[in-house]
Amino acid sequence: MTTPLVVVPFVGAAEMLARILNQEVSLHLFSNAYVPGKMTTLGHLAEVSGHGYAPKTLTLQDWAITLGEDSTPTTAVAPLQRWIFDQPGAPSRAYGYYMLSDNGNLLWVERFYPTSQEPDYFPIVNPGDLLEFIPVFVHGTLALTEQ
Repeated sequence: MTTPLVVVPFVGAAEMLARILNQEVSLHLFSNAYVPGKMTTLGHLAEVSGHGYAPKTLTLQDWAITLGEDSTPTTAVAPLQRWIFDQPGAPSRAYGYYMLSDNGNLLWVERFYPTSQEPDYFPIVNPGDLLEFIPVFVHGTLALTEQ
């Protein structure tokens, strides 16, 4: 017996993304070198602390959801997210980000990946260090666009 394949059409994917994002979600940075997978739980992730860091809150109105067509997937794109680490603290690193639902459940996690000759983390060392990126949720996968 073959396992049935669930097909989510573009219009369904757009509605699913809108339903997932139709709540306040919180955007957090993680500081351990964990590589996320399907079995990832919140317990696997160590949140960045110090240097004036605080998670960010996003609502449905913050996301631009684009219906896919042909070979282009349905996507949800948030605006540029920026942290300016304005307080002194022990050196730290941000390896990626994760999103929590309004009831604290882990929705998704994404690790930062270098674009060339860069480390696979963002160093947080000095007051004034800046981290910015655009979270992009792509139907079927996740993608990160760095600025």
